[in-house]
Formats: sequence, structure tokens, C-alpha cells
Amino acid sequence: MHENIPYVHLCDGFHFLDAMFTEECIRDFRKNSSHLKFHQLKNKLIILTTWRIVLNPCLSTKEYASYMNLRPVIVVEKFRPATHISAKDSQMSKAISLFKDASMRTYVESFRASFCSQLLEYRVEGAGDFEIGTVNMPKLKEV
Repeated sequence: MHENIPYVHLCDGFHFLDAMFTEECIRDFRKNSSHLKFHQLKNKLIILTTWRIVLNPCLSTKEYASYMNLRPVIVVEKFRPATHISAKDSQMSKAISLFKDASMRTYVESFRASFCSQLLEYRVEGAGDFEIGTVNMPKLKEV
């Protein structure tokens, strides 16, 4: 049996971001919260305990929450539902894409520039190893 991994929008009331839940995260959720279904978490508060942000390549002409052909995605590895608290619709409806924030755009531009210069250095001069890995994003409070 093949199962789809949930891919949703997460929102803190000010900005929204795409999120993907790992298979292990979903298994833990089903084991620890067997009385809940994943779709019942809509408009509920969840507390992310383990997560990371990665930049995925995409076409910015087709993806709204992207900038310079890069889209940040929160990969949720562990979370805890707080089903007794509901999100306020008035606050969630005012949330905007994270890329409307100038500091996030600046961060992506600097990442892209360093990536391109590293790629050129590797291709032209043949110096050193070239690694593509997880991007170290600043804390959300800094953004």
C-alpha cells in the first residue's frame, strides 16, 4: 500500500509556509494520538518539537510561496497536537507569504549568490569538493 505524505501550509498568524511531515512523524502521531485523524488538525494548534527548513528548487512563475526559483519547506520530524486550542480565523486570514518580508528575500538572494559562486569556482577552477546539502536558515525570530 502506498501512502501520501501530508504537504500543508503552516501559519503562525503572520506568515505562512509550506510544510511536509516525514513518514516517521506520521507513524508517531498515529501511535501516540490514535483517537485523532490527521485531517482533524485543520485550524488547530500544533507544537513543532523537531523540524528543519530546506530550500527546494521550483518554478517561481507557478509557485506562489517562492522567490528566485527557491521555495522554503518546513520538514516536520516531530510534533505534538494541542487540539484544545483553535486558531483564530481572523488572524489566519491576514497571514501573508514569508517572501513578502524583505529580510527573507535578502537571505535567499545571498544564498543563491554563494551557491552560484561556489558552483563557478568548482567548474572553472576545479578547486575543492562541491556539496549540496541542507540550508542553515536563521531562526524565525531573526527573519
